[in-house]
Amino acid sequence: MRVALFLFLLLFSTGCVRGSGEESWVATYGGLLKKYVRHDGVRYEAWRAHAVDAARLVAICDRIGAEAPTSPKLEDQLAYYINAYNAWVLRGLLEAGPVSSIREIAPEFGFFNKKEIRVAGEAMTLNHLEKEILIARCGRPRKARSGRAHSTDSMSGCRRPSSSSGPLATK
Repeated sequence: MRVALFLFLLLFSTGCVRGSGEESWVATYGGLLKKYVRHDGVRYEAWRAHAVDAARLVAICDRIGAEAPTSPKLEDQLAYYINAYNAWVLRGLLEAGPVSSIREIAPEFGFFNKKEIRVAGEAMTLNHLEKEILIARCGRPRKARSGRAHSTDSMSGCRRPSSSSGPLATK
């Protein structure tokens, strides 16, 4: 379910979040997404085969861990945190190696509840990032047809991204 959420957000987001510290990692991240994400999913094996690109994603997550969003606008902050969430999920899946389900990495949503990540200088879990930052700032998602997945389209107060892939953008 969370992989479906990730892919939905990834495939229906576009552009770049621009801020003084964010600009370079967002551009690099966008290039990686264009290279490895297709309409039918992420090309994990191809990404793993290119160590330089895998290292770029690690560096992006390190930057996300060290830098806070620079814009005071809610849209920009949401774009930053959605990109952070997606980048950390991608990194976790790339580091785990080939798996048929994210539950193979850590059963019972352990991947989201136990693995510690850093975002904007704060240690947290993916679950904390999703529930306490994204949902708290954008509202409770409405139920989607495919279950509990949420997107910027299904959360009140958030704009719908366009259909091209890339990091989430603001207007």
